[in-house]
Amino acid sequence: MEVTLLMDETELQSSRYVCILTDNELYNLAIIHTGQFCGKSLVLSILNARMVVMSQEDIEDTEYWAGKLGIADEDVKEIQSFFYTILGNQASVGASY
Repeated sequence: MEVTLLMDETELQSSRYVCILTDNELYNLAIIHTGQFCGKSLVLSILNARMVVMSQEDIEDTEYWAGKLGIADEDVKEIQSFFYTILGNQASVGASY
C-alpha cells in the first residue's frame, strides 16, 4: 500500500498549557497557536482527548466547543471568559522551513 503525502510543513508554534479549577471541575487544556487553520487555534482537552479549532469569533458559540471539550454547563461562562483573554491575542508565530 502506497501513502500519498499531501502536505508536510514545519513551523514554530506557540503552545500554552493551562490547568483551570472551577468550583465544579478541573480542566487541563492545551492551546496551540499555529499559522494553519486560517488564524484559528487548536484547543485540546487533555482529560478527554478531544479538540476544537477556535478563534475569538467562535467563543460565543458555546454549543460548538463546550461539549467537545467536556466543559460542565455551570462552568461555561468562566471558561468562555478565559478564552476571550487568550484566543486571538497570541504573539506572532514565525514559520520555520
